[in-house]
Amino acid sequence: MLYDYGTFIRRERAFSGMRQKDLAEGICSIDTISRIEKGSQTPTPVLFRLLIERLGVSGFSYGDFFEASTVRLLELQRKIVSGLDTRDLDDMPILLGTYREAARSTGWEEQFFLFARGWYFFLADGNAIQFLECCQEAMQVMRPNYRLEDDLSAANLMQNEFRILNAAAVVLERNCRRQEGVILLNQLIINKKSDNEYMSSHWKNLAVLYNNAAICEAVNFPEVALYHMRCAQQSVMKSGNSLLGLRIARTIQLQFCQDAAEIGADIGISLERFFVTVNNVFQIYDDFWDFLNETCFLQIL
Repeated sequence: MLYDYGTFIRRERAFSGMRQKDLAEGICSIDTISRIEKGSQTPTPVLFRLLIERLGVSGFSYGDFFEASTVRLLELQRKIVSGLDTRDLDDMPILLGTYREAARSTGWEEQFFLFARGWYFFLADGNAIQFLECCQEAMQVMRPNYRLEDDLSAANLMQNEFRILNAAAVVLERNCRRQEGVILLNQLIINKKSDNEYMSSHWKNLAVLYNNAAICEAVNFPEVALYHMRCAQQSVMKSGNSLLGLRIARTIQLQFCQDAAEIGADIGISLERFFVTVNNVFQIYDDFWDFLNETCFLQIL
């Protein structure tokens, strides 16, 4: 659960039975506490530390929280990505408009908006070339003069940029039949493997990259594709993301079971066992597999 500073302070103060006057005494004015709790003022790191010490709260740092406006934007981001991923587009113009109005024109907010709007138009009209232009424009917000063919395997990419380049790579290969898509996905895999912070979110990102790379490689590089599917299996298990595990199992079922049997029995058994395990553990029914098949074309990070 994400909290802004004000929500957290208000909740803890109410839990402890303190009045605003009690919390403020000797630290700041009552008006300051009121503004912080309403989200109209962000406390400084020093003030925040003094307030949580007065409240008797431990285990939290200043960096664990966000300004109220940032929390609202993150929640809007989640709604937008969820709607696009499931192709629930009816409310998308309103969500994108609300996000545009709430955004403060920082680089990452502008980047996300340009990409999300491009993704929405792509789902609506299927214009792959226009979508790739949107991806490139979004990347240029933070990297002026960037082109999709540039090598970013050693770059320090942000989360938005992984989303953008992952989607661009899939569209390049699957809609435009251009081998640059496979190359770009492999650059992203190399980039992500250099990340030293292997938290669950990083394993999830890596699983998505491996899965999409395998789909793009399946026709021309089947051995490499199968290797990447095995990497996707290992990564998704470490991420603990059950929905992504189902998507990867679906990819195996649709594209790799027959190839695995032809290329090598050991690999084939490994893939088959993974599919059976996921299917049994989560008791997936055919209609849900069909739903996943329709919604996971762009497995955005």
